[in-house]
Amino acid sequence: MAGNESNPSPFRVVLALDCSAAACSAAVWRQGAIAASQSRPMARGHAEVLVPMIETIMAGAGIGYADLDAVAVTVGPGAFTGLRIALAAALGIGLAAGRPVIGIGTLQALAAGARLAAPTDGEIAAVIDNKRAGLYAQRFGPDLAPRTEPGVFSPEAFVATLPDGPVLVVGDGAPALALAAMSGRTITVAPGPGLPDAGDVAWLVAEGPMAARLPPTPIYLQAPAVTLAT
Repeated sequence: MAGNESNPSPFRVVLALDCSAAACSAAVWRQGAIAASQSRPMARGHAEVLVPMIETIMAGAGIGYADLDAVAVTVGPGAFTGLRIALAAALGIGLAAGRPVIGIGTLQALAAGARLAAPTDGEIAAVIDNKRAGLYAQRFGPDLAPRTEPGVFSPEAFVATLPDGPVLVVGDGAPALALAAMSGRTITVAPGPGLPDAGDVAWLVAEGPMAARLPPTPIYLQAPAVTLAT
């Protein structure tokens, strides 16, 4: 997919991080392509894995932090602890290197990954299982422009919002949505594990629509299921 040619990005070298779901990933984008990346499925333990992963891919890309133009990170919705881990790492690197830190919505990253892997002229629905019998969900156009705000839905309630015609669904909530849509909706589940990936986060900052770039602050659609010690 072509980048946002009317608004060329100043960010040619980007380090991107994601710990928002059941995986940890990091990627370096350099002048039009992924230069190095790693991803590891994991439900917990992101804090122990992320920094060594960053060091490995930076070395693999042959660059130092001073070579970066920006640091990108998913900001949610997603796992409360994972979001905080990746945001803390991104902000620390950005501060130390004197580089901007750019947030990307987790649902936007999922939609971008689906659009890059399986081009479509229809809508894209990004859905994340929130582990509380519901979904974080958002709809996007084929140009990745948001059609709705991210929200919390039951599968049945979100299916009711979908337009007529084909819809490409991506995310680990896709099976629940597909089951709820058996009454006649035409949906296609995007290939792949249904998890956000740092490579797509990097692409969105370097080549995607400018509107995808957000402040590096977490998006929480529900109160956390954990209590932080004070």
